[in-house]
Amino acid sequence: LNEPQWAANLCSQALKLDAENSQAYYQLARAYTRLEMHDEAIQSLQQAIRFTESYRGELEGDEALKPLNDLPEFQKLLVGT
Repeated sequence: LNEPQWAANLCSQALKLDAENSQAYYQLARAYTRLEMHDEAIQSLQQAIRFTESYRGELEGDEALKPLNDLPEFQKLLVGT
């Protein structure tokens, strides 16, 4: 994601077409993280996991999400609470 605002816009457009597109939510979270919009990133990750539980296993190893590691909300996502 070299252009996070552009990526966020694309993901938002995809979600207008399919509100259950977990991949779009996940990529949106990555873009929001780069934009330092951490609350929005967490909300997008919650939606991604809601539609595709397997994303939970990818969170900790995703370098793009590292800035979220110390947030309590992110830690809750890791353990599923």
